[in-house]
Amino acid sequence: MWNDEEQKLFLEIIKKYKPQYSAEHLNALLKYALLVITENEKINLTAITSPEEFAIKHIIDSLVALEYLEGNSVIDVGTGAGMPGLIWAIIKTQNDYVLLDSLAKRVAFLENTKT
Repeated sequence: MWNDEEQKLFLEIIKKYKPQYSAEHLNALLKYALLVITENEKINLTAITSPEEFAIKHIIDSLVALEYLEGNSVIDVGTGAGMPGLIWAIIKTQNDYVLLDSLAKRVAFLENTKT
């Protein structure tokens, strides 16, 4: 789990690259990131665990791709820990998303995350 300074750094990086997102969006992205980091200790979801790298390589990369997303129905094949699909769903809530992964442990994580 990240400490307060690490959480602040994570949010500052996102705000720097994507200033258009609301505090609600940022808090939801932080909540998601903390969940991934916490669960990662139990079920290896990602090798990227530092706040800086997570913000840039997972969140910012997903948000850049979101700018090119067309249509209202999206499938994220091989989503892993839910990237980019869950990140997109946090920002563009009006779309329908299907997250698909081949490993049961990841699917279980995703099922628990959506609630």
